[in-house]
Amino acid sequence: MLEKKFILNVGITNATKHEVLEYIIKGLEKNGKKYFVVTPNPEILVLAHKAKTYKNILNNAEIALPDGIGVIIAGEILGIRFKERVTGVELLENLCRVVAEKPITVGFLGGGDGIAEKTAECLVKKYPGLKVGFV
Repeated sequence: MLEKKFILNVGITNATKHEVLEYIIKGLEKNGKKYFVVTPNPEILVLAHKAKTYKNILNNAEIALPDGIGVIIAGEILGIRFKERVTGVELLENLCRVVAEKPITVGFLGGGDGIAEKTAECLVKKYPGLKVGFV
């Protein structure tokens, strides 16, 4: 499991882009593990501080990327140093690029009506070997 550091009692993954990608790929190749990844920003951290249920949801994510620069700055103010900023978009792009060459299927969840499908469509165009499954 990747190390987490806590801001307002929300665990934020402390790993490099390469470490996060490698961790996910190894889990997918080894046993087809599924990952719940969140990208908390400062507004999300404040909301989670006020709403215990929301904080629990965030803390149940195996990976919580230090996505926004605000999270990095908040960490520095609190004396918490993260290895680097890892954006969700960057992780998604790199993950799709790598798994397009492997027998791994990905799925997308979230956004408004049709957003997950449109995202999958765009990524399959960019990475033609990408396999997308829908539930």
